[in-house]
Amino acid sequence: MFKVEAVIQPFRLTEVQRALVGDGVRGMTVTEIKGFAQDEWHTEHYRGADYRIDLERRLMIRVVVPENRLSNVMKVIQGVNNTDKIAEGSICVSRVEDLMNIRTGQIGRQTI
Repeated sequence: MFKVEAVIQPFRLTEVQRALVGDGVRGMTVTEIKGFAQDEWHTEHYRGADYRIDLERRLMIRVVVPENRLSNVMKVIQGVNNTDKIAEGSICVSRVEDLMNIRTGQIGRQTI
């Protein structure tokens, strides 16, 4: 099993969710985050002072998928978010040793 974490622009969430559900993903976690990339810094003026803004609002989505679905899920996320512009986000993948459904107590791949 693998955990796929994708940092995306907030306005893309609905489209990503629809695409993943259409691809058979049955669950997803979404977290509001703030982040920066060097090329995103800009300055805003507030009450007579300039402030460097380098933390932008983003969303992180997490899904756990079996190995045979990993490549496709990554392609779905990348396909929805790719507009060839800077700061579209990133996808990170890590191996999941085990998974448990809290309600049922089921352990392993069948919980996905």
